[in-house]
Amino acid sequence: MSSTTQSKTQPPEPSKPDVVDVIDRAALIENIINQVIVGYCKPRKDAWEFMWSVVLDTSVMSLGAKVKVVMAVSHEMDFNLEKNALHRVIALRNAFAHHASNAHPVLAVGRTPEEDTSYLQFWVLEGSSKISRVKRHEAFAEFNAVYLKARDSLIELKNLVHERYGHSDA
Repeated sequence: MSSTTQSKTQPPEPSKPDVVDVIDRAALIENIINQVIVGYCKPRKDAWEFMWSVVLDTSVMSLGAKVKVVMAVSHEMDFNLEKNALHRVIALRNAFAHHASNAHPVLAVGRTPEEDTSYLQFWVLEGSSKISRVKRHEAFAEFNAVYLKARDSLIELKNLVHERYGHSDA
């Protein structure tokens, strides 16, 4: 076997760009959440920078706490936020962020060598505290799907906040 051909029995090489995409897209979700919170709270102009750079900094207010705040905003505004998609984005983002790019290789041995397969597996902690095992490439595909739902829902909420309370600097 040549060095450029991958055996079905060797774990696939992880795709580094999937981690970059997940982290960048989760950061965009967090930025939109920040815009919703700032738009809803509408701090006075001289406090806006403090709110954005201190109060909403992840070292002060975690992404999970921001999600709780944005869900409260959506409830106050009688808006149906895609909560499940948002929670799944965070769960999958955490799986990508906290697993090594080559973590948990799995070899599934078939009845014949041609049926052998290998893949990388994530252990995803669900909101119910249940651990699910997901193939890395399937987790990435799922992340992309729920990311779009969460992003679109948050943008819709952000626009509603800005419509109702006026445009902020966010």
